Amino acid sequence: MGQTIVCDGRACWSYKPWMHRPQAPPSRGALLLLFGAAFLLRALFAVEAGKGLLLSVPVGDEQVFLDWGMRVAGGQVAGEGTLWQAPGAAWLLGGWYSLVGPGLLAGRILQALLGAATAVVGAPSCPT
Repeated sequence: MGQTIVCDGRACWSYKPWMHRPQAPPSRGALLLLFGAAFLLRALFAVEAGKGLLLSVPVGDEQVFLDWGMRVAGGQVAGEGTLWQAPGAAWLLGGWYSLVGPGLLAGRILQALLGAATAVVGAPSCPT
């Protein structure tokens, strides 16, 4: 498993051919397992961390989006005045709150779901 030297007249570089073999995409079962494991770890952290003093009170942006999401869930979609942050996250959070109810844990569970989905989306690009 050696390296191959390639020159194009302007420069030469080396690469390892065995690193560039096409790979089959992960199976559906592997992706489901990845999603389940990623979600379980994130959700357990959200539940357990919320029991402690440090993460039981929202601060900064978390408080802003918690309040904004609850206003969106209550029907105030547009807000007042100029938006100083992008509204997509608040609208998503508001829709989530209208489905499962508002609260700090509900928002953190949504974040766990989105994080687990991100792990699944990125999985096919990881080398095995």
